[in-house]
Amino acid sequence: MRLANGITKAKYVSDFFKMLLEAGESVVLYGWQHAVYEIWMEYLKKHNPVKLTGAENNKEKEKNKQKFLEGETNIIIISLRAAAGLDGLQYRANINVFGELDWSPGVHSQC
Repeated sequence: MRLANGITKAKYVSDFFKMLLEAGESVVLYGWQHAVYEIWMEYLKKHNPVKLTGAENNKEKEKNKQKFLEGETNIIIISLRAAAGLDGLQYRANINVFGELDWSPGVHSQC
């Protein structure tokens, strides 16, 4: 059910994101399902998104983080649980969007 819900609303989340990006905002998008990340990546590819989802190795994660921090992209997609200890994004973005929710509200607070 969680996957079906994420896939069903992925395009709508992407449309909302496009509005933020076209307004010049830098935004962090949080999610849970890899299938949903791929939909977001496809719909938002014009905006050069990067991701930290747990599928990337440490070198790729750092590279994607730097692309976001250095302004090569205004969107970074992050897994709700794969980016523990990640720091510095607050200097580039102050808008966080939860495209999918976790079961635990404490995870949202950490994000």
